[in-house]
Amino acid sequence: MGRDAGLRLMILLMACGVAQGQRGGGRDRWGAVEGLPLDALIEVLPRGQAGPDMCRVSSIGNDELTCVAERSVSAVRLVFPRSALLDVWVIEPERERHIGRWTRIGIEVALFVDACFVGGVLGAVIIGSIVLAAETSIAENPVPRRPLHSHRRLIYRASAPASP
Repeated sequence: MGRDAGLRLMILLMACGVAQGQRGGGRDRWGAVEGLPLDALIEVLPRGQAGPDMCRVSSIGNDELTCVAERSVSAVRLVFPRSALLDVWVIEPERERHIGRWTRIGIEVALFVDACFVGGVLGAVIIGSIVLAAETSIAENPVPRRPLHSHRRLIYRASAPASP
């Protein structure tokens, strides 16, 4: 490594940031829209509209996107020609973090190891049975989970029209 390793790392990180900020050579990413699974929850912002429409994908063609309005009682189908779209966002659930579970498991393992060293076999049996009973109780009566949060990820932005 050398004295200039930090400088090389900083230059590499800056170059990666610049590469992330560039938009694919001015091309739009319709292929990302075509790769959406059926029934995926999306938000679509058509040209000339103030806010996006939320819908579920029903079909995708080379030049249009068809989806069913999410908040519609009668399953209204929305058809968006590719030329009329500005942005397409996919709505993804956030991954559930099991911080509480891993904290509990860490405490249980620490208690068990401590019981093994301090109490020997008898300590391991006593603490092991308490931990097993606690885990069995939690598995049989899981804590109700709050609804997952979701986030939007931009998958398509129309190319800017050429200026005259």
